[in-house]
Order: sequence, then structure tokens, then C-alpha cells
Amino acid sequence: SGIRSSVVCAVTKDGMAHALNPQTGTDSRPPVRFVPPNTRVTSLIAVEAFLYAVTSNSCNGEGNAVWALDASVGTAQGKKWELDGAVVSGFAVGGDGTLYVTTGSAGKASRLANRIVALESKSLRMKGAFSSAEAPFVGSPMVVRHRGRDVVVAAAGDRKLYVFVAVSLAGTDRATPLAVATSGWPDYDFRSLASWRSREGTTWVLASLGRSSLPEAQSKVRTDAASGAVAAFQL
Repeated sequence: SGIRSSVVCAVTKDGMAHALNPQTGTDSRPPVRFVPPNTRVTSLIAVEAFLYAVTSNSCNGEGNAVWALDASVGTAQGKKWELDGAVVSGFAVGGDGTLYVTTGSAGKASRLANRIVALESKSLRMKGAFSSAEAPFVGSPMVVRHRGRDVVVAAAGDRKLYVFVAVSLAGTDRATPLAVATSGWPDYDFRSLASWRSREGTTWVLASLGRSSLPEAQSKVRTDAASGAVAAFQL
């Protein structure tokens, strides 16, 4: 059977994926090969029968990549989507299983840097993308259910918040944002995202803000929010 909520998922140094009994810490089923051994594995999540994770830092010669494993089969190593030298800022899973991956750069040119990319859930085939030009995406994207459809929200290093209709983002490699917003505070950069829906049905996107690392902003940092702030946007 697939991954269930009654197990704890973990990946060990040998690259094996384990489904652990939370009461005893023992394997509830035989471990399966997920990634090569001695790799740096982060951002492990389970969605029904699938496991997803990220490898980075070229540990054991393995480049930056997103991995997927059908844990209900588990007879071979997981599939991977390589980033051509770019780095993963984060990823989220849509209601239909599509993965939305945000990327930055790693100090060298990459065709996949500074993008939000839609990947097919099982094969990790690239379905669509959007490029933020020279600004890397920061943090994980967020998938929000809004007016009966999935909306993808992602923040970039140019202090812009991008909103996409999920099906549009997953349908072309030159996706057009539904909306683009800025924090309104030039001294602060976006950090992380959350969402909230009011009793009246209004959907809000909340974004944490931190002091900007850009040199031109250092002399203008506000004193009324020196430790950061939260900005709210209405969809």
C-alpha cells in the first residue's frame, strides 16, 4: 500500500526511504531505494503514495535535483528532475498533484535559474514555467484554492509577489502572471508565505518581510519595523 498518515517518512544516509511506526520507530514495511547513497536530502514530503525530496551541494557527485518515488511500487530508484546548476528555493504540490518548484541561481548561468516550474507528479516531466529574469525566487511557492481553482503564489528577490492560475502556469513555458504585487516597502524583501480565508470568503496572502540585503536599501531601513513585518494582500 502507499504512504499513510500513520507512518513517519525518513531517508537514511544510504539513500533508502523508510516508513516508520511512530510508536516504535521501526520500519512498518521494507525500506525502498529513493536516492543515491551519501547525498544531501532535504524537503522530504509525502503525498498519497509518492515521496518527493531535493538533493543539493553535489554530495557524492549528485547535482541539484528534485526526486519523486512511487512508494507503493518502490522497486527502483526514484525519478529525478535535474536543475542544470540552478538551486531549488522550495516546492509545493497542487490539488492535481502537479509540483511547483521555485529556483534561484548558483553563481553560474543555468537555463532553469530564477524560475517557477510546473512538473508532472509521477514522471517529473516539465509542464510549464515562468522566468523572473535576473531575480531569483525566494522560499517555497504556495498553492491556494481561490474561487474554485488552484492559484500559485511565489515571491522573487526583486521584491515582487507573483500570482498565477495553476492550470495556466502548467500549460506553457512562457506563463503570464495573473497579478504582480510589491511589498510597498522598498527596504524589505519577501521571505515566506501563508494564506488565510475570512468568514466572508475573502482569500488573503500573508508575506513575511525582512531587512533587505540589497546595498541600495541599507541606508533607508525603517525604524518602525526594524525586525521585520508582515504584509497582507487580498486575492
